[in-house]
Amino acid sequence: MKKKLLITLILLIIGYGIWSNTERNFDAPTDANFRTFAVFGKNQNKGNMIGIQAYMTVGDYANEKAFYQKIEGFLEKTKQEGLLTDKSIVVFPEYLGTWLVAANEKKSVYQKAQLTDAMKLMIFSNILSYTKSYITAPDIANKANHAVFAMKSHLMAEIYGNTFSKVAKKYGVTIVGGSILLPNPSVIDGKIVVSDGELFNTTAVFRPDGMVEEKLTKKIFPTADETGFVCKAKLSEQPVYQTPAGKLAVLICADSWFSEAYKNIKKQGIDILAVPSFSSYQNGWDITWRGYSGFPTPQDAKNDVDQITEGEAWYKYAMAGRANKEGGVKAGINVFLKGKLWDIGFDGRTIAVSDTNKYYSKRVNLSELSCLWL
Repeated sequence: MKKKLLITLILLIIGYGIWSNTERNFDAPTDANFRTFAVFGKNQNKGNMIGIQAYMTVGDYANEKAFYQKIEGFLEKTKQEGLLTDKSIVVFPEYLGTWLVAANEKKSVYQKAQLTDAMKLMIFSNILSYTKSYITAPDIANKANHAVFAMKSHLMAEIYGNTFSKVAKKYGVTIVGGSILLPNPSVIDGKIVVSDGELFNTTAVFRPDGMVEEKLTKKIFPTADETGFVCKAKLSEQPVYQTPAGKLAVLICADSWFSEAYKNIKKQGIDILAVPSFSSYQNGWDITWRGYSGFPTPQDAKNDVDQITEGEAWYKYAMAGRANKEGGVKAGINVFLKGKLWDIGFDGRTIAVSDTNKYYSKRVNLSELSCLWL
C-alpha cells in the first residue's frame, strides 16, 4: 500500500511538472499603431515631451519578445511622425511594467476572462515559488498579492530594464518607463535589481545612451487599493534627473495630487514634470469624486468632495491644477494606461501643461500619441 501511494505521489508530481511547464512559450501578435494624435505648442528646438498612452493587451506581456516589440513599435511610429529629437523625453503610463508579472506563463493564463482567475492559475502553476514568496513576505495586510509579484520580480525587472534600455539607446531619447511593482528595487552596475522586502511602485528613467539612471522614483502616496501591499516611499528621496531638455522629476499618479510634492519640486528647481498614471475603473472619470484615496483630503479640496466628477478633480487637483502654480514647473505631461487586460477597467486622458497653458487629448480607450513642444 505504501509503495502504491509513493508511486502515485511521484506520478502526480511528474504530471504536475509537465502540465506546469507546457504552453509557456508562444508568439503573441503585437499592435503598436496609434489611433489618435495630439500635438501641443510649436517646435522651438528646445525638445519635447512625448506622452504615449499605451493600449496594452495580455499578449503584450507573454514574454520579453512581445513586450519589446510593443514598446519599440511605439517609438518607431513616433519617429515616423518626425517627433523624436535628441532632447525628447518619452513618458509611458503607470503600471505599464507591472503586468510583466504574467510573463512566461501558461497560455491559458492569458485566455482567462477574469484577473482573479488568471492569478489563481498563475499561483497554482508556480506553487513552489509562490509558497516561498508568501512565507518570506513582510508582515503586511495583503501577503497574497505581495507574493505573486515577489515570485516573478527578478524576471519582471530583467524584461523591463532590458526593453527600455535597448529602446532608449536605439532612438537616442530619454524614457520615463511608466512604473512597475518591485520589492526593494535599486540600480547596481547599471541594472535594476530586486531583493527581499516590501513592494514599491517604481519608475526608472533611461538615458539616451541606454543606461538607467542610478536613482529610482518610488510612489510616495499609495492609494487605498495599494496600501495593503505597496510600501510608501519617502518624499525626501525623490530624485532629480538631468536631461538634455532640462531638470526632470517624476510623480507617480496620486503623488501629483499633493502640495508637499510640488513644494519639493519647486525647491529643487524642476523644469519638466512627468506623471505616469493608471485609472482602474471603466468610465471612472464620470463618477462622483469621493476625495483623496488612502489619505485625508486636503483643506483646499474638501468643498468639492461629492460635488464634482473624478475627471474634474484630476483637472483641478492633480498636475494640471498644481504643477505651475505650486511647483513652478515649466512643462509637464500626464499619461494613462489603456488596454484590454482581463476584466480591468481603464479611464483618463492625456493632460499637458506649458507654463500656465493647459492641454487635453481625447478621452478614448486607444493607443494615443501626444507631443508637447517645450
